[in-house]
Amino acid sequence: MAFVQKTFENVEVITLSGRFDTENSEAVEKEFDSLDQSGSLRSLIDMSDVNYISSSMIRVMIKTLKAHRARGGDIQLVGLQPNILKVLEMTGIDTIFKIHEQLEDGVASFSEPSSGLGLPL
Repeated sequence: MAFVQKTFENVEVITLSGRFDTENSEAVEKEFDSLDQSGSLRSLIDMSDVNYISSSMIRVMIKTLKAHRARGGDIQLVGLQPNILKVLEMTGIDTIFKIHEQLEDGVASFSEPSSGLGLPL
């Protein structure tokens, strides 16, 4: 599991890689809480190198999304592997996150007028 954060065109880009399961979901939750406390409103989670997520990781993602939206921000996802996308589709999570194929598309989407509104949660 790896978690790298950087700012790109005023968007916090969090790059995740590896497996995200019950064993490391607490560590990821602390990282996301830190991101939330920093006041970031526009965040993009790059999951192009994630090969597994468990329900505990999905819970962490939803909790972080709710916190962002409560402050008027949004979190979007980018680069999902087919197996990860399938899990999100099966759980209905794909309907609450805006999902992009390319990092550039995700960053650019925050420039769109409705990007901060998010999808219903």
